[in-house]
Amino acid sequence: MRTSKIVIGLISVCMLSLTLFYLFDYNSKESSGPIEKWGEPTTFVSLSEERLFHFISANMVGKEGGVFTNYLDKDASYENDLATGHTILSETVGLTMEYAVLSDNPLLFEQQIHLLTNYFLDGAFIPWVYPDPTKNPVNSTLDDLRIISALLEGSEKFELPAAKELALDIAEGLLTTNEQDGWLYDYADKNGKNLAKTIQVRYAYLPVLKQLAEELPDYQPVYENMKKILNDAPVINGYYAQAYVPKEGGYQKDSETGEIAISTNMSEQLLTAIYAWDAGLFNRELLDKLTNQLHTSGRLYAQIDKRSGKMIQETESPAVYALAVMLFEKTGQKDLMQQVLHRLEEWQVSSDKYESSSSELKKNATKFDGGYIDLNHLDAYSFDQLKALIAMRISKGEAS
Repeated sequence: MRTSKIVIGLISVCMLSLTLFYLFDYNSKESSGPIEKWGEPTTFVSLSEERLFHFISANMVGKEGGVFTNYLDKDASYENDLATGHTILSETVGLTMEYAVLSDNPLLFEQQIHLLTNYFLDGAFIPWVYPDPTKNPVNSTLDDLRIISALLEGSEKFELPAAKELALDIAEGLLTTNEQDGWLYDYADKNGKNLAKTIQVRYAYLPVLKQLAEELPDYQPVYENMKKILNDAPVINGYYAQAYVPKEGGYQKDSETGEIAISTNMSEQLLTAIYAWDAGLFNRELLDKLTNQLHTSGRLYAQIDKRSGKMIQETESPAVYALAVMLFEKTGQKDLMQQVLHRLEEWQVSSDKYESSSSELKKNATKFDGGYIDLNHLDAYSFDQLKALIAMRISKGEAS
């Protein structure tokens, strides 16, 4: 295992093509201070992307440079919900890094590295939430892999070898805490003692695991096991099984039905489908289900009935449409991609739509133009905003 904990030199190209040089020790907790402004791309592919970016940067970014889980700073009990209000998740760090790479934005990428190294990292361990008042913080394997992937991609795109060094150190730390007998479990504490019992099928982020297997031999059995989990995952009513339980040698059962459990969250199913496509292990049945649903109703819904396999026609989600954009872009179904992108853009708050509304709604619509926010209650969640931002960039603004 690599044990280097030396000061890393970080070279970054700024937005005006000036070269900046920063030195940081990612084990140090000395803050580099608040950011002045969230790094903005030099260009946007669409007005929708630009409006959403400005909504996020104006309303949901803290002084550390991280995106708040919710616009509202709710006074929730940490025992019940760490991911409420003005916490920042490791998930959002990875998503923002991903967007920075896609939008050719070295300044935003650099800001997220500083956020990661100054506020999250404890050695090579990444707690899943900041601030975390618990005495025994845990990580999230998928969120760590997302950060590792973005660091590797950004290192190549922006010619930053230190970002790759950081990615590989985090990857080795993840093995230390979350790996056992070739299995990479969902979460663990820093000492690796509070280890999950399951491996979510949607955690099979095979492209980055394959990269790591090429760089670090200890990742080869992990990659093979995760590939097998995804390849062998039962498909029930078109949907992937939810999790694998290594110690039982099978997929997790539903406590109510006694059958193999599926995730009833459409976002999780779409994320699994995207990773499966990238690995050449795609579930065509799910794609057919999505296609038929869009042709029939023009809508996708956030929840699935686990017994019938039908979408529960109550709640739509920006994140679902954003992930569908990404999936259809990968599968080359441009018409469907344009259809769901159009619905995603329809969902954005627009002050023009509230001209005849109450003064309070008009005021909120003007302030929060471009975002995905409940104008009555002012809930707005980071996953919706960032996934939509990424989808808009990937689609190149090609809404029908």
